[in-house]
Amino acid sequence: SIPRDFLVFNERGNYRKINAVYSQAKSAGKNQEEAIKELTDTLTTITGIPIDHYAQIDFDGFVTMVDTLGGVEVDVTEAIDDPYYPGPNYSYQRFTIQPGVQVLDGSTALKYARSRYTSKGGDLDRSRRQQQILTNVRKKIFELNPILDAPKIVSLLSTAQSSLTTDLTLGDMRRLYDTYKDSQDYSMQSLVIGENLLTGNIKEGYRQFGANRGYILEPRIGEQNYLEIQEEIMNIDNQEQYQNTLN
Repeated sequence: SIPRDFLVFNERGNYRKINAVYSQAKSAGKNQEEAIKELTDTLTTITGIPIDHYAQIDFDGFVTMVDTLGGVEVDVTEAIDDPYYPGPNYSYQRFTIQPGVQVLDGSTALKYARSRYTSKGGDLDRSRRQQQILTNVRKKIFELNPILDAPKIVSLLSTAQSSLTTDLTLGDMRRLYDTYKDSQDYSMQSLVIGENLLTGNIKEGYRQFGANRGYILEPRIGEQNYLEIQEEIMNIDNQEQYQNTLN
């Protein structure tokens, strides 16, 4: 995961945060595929990893998917009391959750994945929670029995058709499922870029965005220099050893 406040540059040398790349491309008149390509090209520049496909699900679809699966189990590592969680019509609503292993329904899982203002690690903690949710949702999907869980599978496919935007065909999805359904044969590694802001490869800063001064994160060794980030990704299987080299 790359933090939403990570500073990136377009082909004209103008800076913006990475969470603005897609929306600015759409505002400039680019279509869905063109806007996605601008975002994936930016991600490839940072990570050094080519991105072959994309999938985008809306909030309602995420909630429905988790509920269809019977909820998702997570180990909540710290209490969250967030009075600034986005509510309807630009309002706020309080979101609270206590530590411990628990099964979250779709609505709670969405809040758990999106809350960021009151966590000690801010957006970095949110990224970790999102990875936790995705890992456990993936596990539940691959545990589905094609016969006994047929109604759930049909419901998930219906949700995908209405809420999922992707360049994967149904045939592509089936091939991916067939390849990775025996998930015990594979391991999935997750990484939050810049996990340690004190010793890691990104640092905090501020830039001017129009009339406002905004918080940003950028490579510690210099803007647009992504070599350390790519090195960290290449060491994803040896994160503890890699992090020790930074201390």
